[in-house]
Amino acid sequence: MAPKNKNSSEATLNRTHAFPVMMDPATRRTYDVAFTEKDANIVLQSSDGIFFRMSSFTLRTTSGFFRAMMTLPPLGDISSAVHRDDEITLEEESVVVGRLLRMISGFETPKWKSFDEVEDLLAAAYKYEMPGPLAAARTAFMWPFAAEQPLRLYAVAARYGWEEEAKLASKHSLTFSIHDKKHDSVLERVPSAWLLRLFRLHRERREAFEQKIIKNNIAFNIICENGFDLPKALPKADMEPWLNLARLMLWEIDRCPAGGVLFNGGWMEWPEAGKCLQKTEYSCCRRKHNFGQEVDIMVRTTLQALPSTI
Repeated sequence: MAPKNKNSSEATLNRTHAFPVMMDPATRRTYDVAFTEKDANIVLQSSDGIFFRMSSFTLRTTSGFFRAMMTLPPLGDISSAVHRDDEITLEEESVVVGRLLRMISGFETPKWKSFDEVEDLLAAAYKYEMPGPLAAARTAFMWPFAAEQPLRLYAVAARYGWEEEAKLASKHSLTFSIHDKKHDSVLERVPSAWLLRLFRLHRERREAFEQKIIKNNIAFNIICENGFDLPKALPKADMEPWLNLARLMLWEIDRCPAGGVLFNGGWMEWPEAGKCLQKTEYSCCRRKHNFGQEVDIMVRTTLQALPSTI
């Protein structure tokens, strides 16, 4: 009967923790099964009460934090860890500690399941000065999180001074407006200097597009055969639809700085565009125009020339 209760107890423990655990009957402690070697001379405890037996050699050679700790007298200030003989209590939960220790021990680690997992591991690796896990976490941020959550990646990259990752994240951020209130909680975590760079990228794209496509409130610079701008030669009644289309394009750039439907020609399906494109010639010009093609080329060329990263 006893073995059955023991197995049932361990099964319950394993359902509530990220990594397999076991109960040590002698100490009544719950250990991560990958770290139970009796000759390991350091015992680490996570904030949720899971224990890990580790070799001091492994900790010293893979962590600047633990290397410095082990040179201090027993009662020295250990900052965020509490040293008690051969036991150290950490602030992180077992899901973070377990993955971190597996990385520095050369054990297999499970696939990342979420952005939160990577960010928590990165914070712990940075705190304990572990270059191996730091590099692994940094690589994990590049895919697929850059496309899925670019502002979170940008905030992390800015915090650690990662220029390459910040550039990639800033490019993906162009697919939406960063000024929506729903992004406030993430942007508040971005250091001010990096936040200004991101805002500047979005603003410069909008302003450059407006300058190129719309000038002096006269819509598109379509050149007539006789050499002057077609819009400037149009009567007000013919000009109004073009101005409305121009305003909608600016609204689209505000909504999606990358270009959105402006880049794939979807704008030509707008009712406002139809009012402009249905007429192919004006009295000021001796030839017919394919306005849809001419404007589309102009818009695409302009978007391609705009800055795309911080």
